[in-house]
Amino acid sequence: MEPWELALRTVLLGLSLIMTIVAFQARRRSGRGRMTWVLLSFVAFTVLSAAALLGEMLGDPSWQLSNNLLVILLLIIGANYLALLRG
Repeated sequence: MEPWELALRTVLLGLSLIMTIVAFQARRRSGRGRMTWVLLSFVAFTVLSAAALLGEMLGDPSWQLSNNLLVILLLIIGANYLALLRG
C-alpha cells in the first residue's frame, strides 16, 4: 500500500463524514423528501469508505477498492452535493 493510496482513502472518509453532517442539517431544515435519499447515500458512502480504509490499514484484500472506483465515488459525492445545494 502506497502512502498516497492511504491518503486518498482518508480524504474519501473525511469528505463522506462532512457531507453526511451537511445532509443531516439540510434534511432537518427541509423535512422529508429528496434530502432523505441524499442523507442515506452519504451515510452509505461513509460506511463504505470507513470499511475501505480499515481494509487498507489491516491489509484485508476483501475490502480493498481500486483507485478508479474511488474516483467514481468522489464524483458521485460531488453530484450528491450539488443535489443538496439545489434542494
